[in-house]
Amino acid sequence: MKLKFTKNKNEEILLTMNGKEFDTNDYLEIVKNIKDDKKIELEDFDETISPEEQESIKEMIKEINLIGNNDDNTEDEESNAVECPEEDINPENIPF
Repeated sequence: MKLKFTKNKNEEILLTMNGKEFDTNDYLEIVKNIKDDKKIELEDFDETISPEEQESIKEMIKEINLIGNNDDNTEDEESNAVECPEEDINPENIPF
């Protein structure tokens, strides 16, 4: 799955996926691909996307691509959870 970012005349960032205009239904495909550990590829930036915006988008894609790798740790995190019955919670001990 390859993404390309451009801007329209109103300075809104637009996204194309695999060469076609991004549609909200494409979110499902993205989620499925992430779940299947398929990485998002950055195809290109239009010249209207600033260097700061490019860096932000690159970082976002990097974080999204790590999501599939983090699923393996979910069970470990859940098994390390500490259970605390509600009746043991004292509102006086909450620091805020």
